[in-house]
Amino acid sequence: MANLLNFTKTEPPPLLLLLLLLLLVNGAAVSLPETVTVEGIMGHLNSLYQIATIGGRNSRSVRNNYNQSAEYVMEQLRPYCNPWTQHLVVPVHGEEERPTLSLVSPHQTVFQYGVDFAGMRYGGGGDFNITARVVEVMRGCTASDFAGFPAGSIALILEGAECELVQRAMLAEDFGAVAILFYNQQARTALLTTRVRFVEWKEGDRLVQKPCLSISNVMGKLLAEINPVVSLTANMLLTLDHTYNVLCESASGSKTDIVMLGAHLGILIYFISFGCCFFSIEAGGLTPTPPPILP
Repeated sequence: MANLLNFTKTEPPPLLLLLLLLLLVNGAAVSLPETVTVEGIMGHLNSLYQIATIGGRNSRSVRNNYNQSAEYVMEQLRPYCNPWTQHLVVPVHGEEERPTLSLVSPHQTVFQYGVDFAGMRYGGGGDFNITARVVEVMRGCTASDFAGFPAGSIALILEGAECELVQRAMLAEDFGAVAILFYNQQARTALLTTRVRFVEWKEGDRLVQKPCLSISNVMGKLLAEINPVVSLTANMLLTLDHTYNVLCESASGSKTDIVMLGAHLGILIYFISFGCCFFSIEAGGLTPTPPPILP
């Protein structure tokens, strides 16, 4: 038992966990090395690879063959247990086109994507072409921080405060910001990649609609000093999609004696427990809700 738990701490290949699950729910009293074969692992890997690459995509998200990968796992589980699904809604975000950012006044220059600025995950949805003045907001965690903020401006906010970036972005939206620029602390050497979305997001919760970009510390200080007019374009997908968790219980076992093992397959999280032999595949760790069954 201890070896199995230690094994999972190193993020094992998920197919090993799938095969281990099949052993557990089938009640096989054999050791893992005797049962898991290279041929078996490669067979599942090849099948999942073929599913993942349908349409030239991958299985990392709901729109990129995740649901098809989950269906394959369910099919593999059916001989050993009765898999069922827990449906939920997840936000899906992506860049349809690479954003642009340029200085219009008092000087003119084009900033470099990936060096001076970058898009932020879940930072807005829609097709934007904005020209507006940049106005710095100190902290941005409370309504009082936006006192006097001119609606129709682009909010410039330094990262690092007692509140999350998503809270600050939503407050900026509430006070009329047409876009939000988050600039790095001086010690940060890479552009922010933080999601502008609550980690515990669930169906019905708000999502940021205005475009959010991360910019370098030097660029942030420059914009704060000269209070310029900039031009910004962004084209981002932001939708709500249906997906599901896969769960499977064996016919025997004790629900009071559960051990969890976990690993990742794209955004799939595998949880296996034995005793009651409970298994699930989760889509991104979001709070499950029971929307209608997928067509």
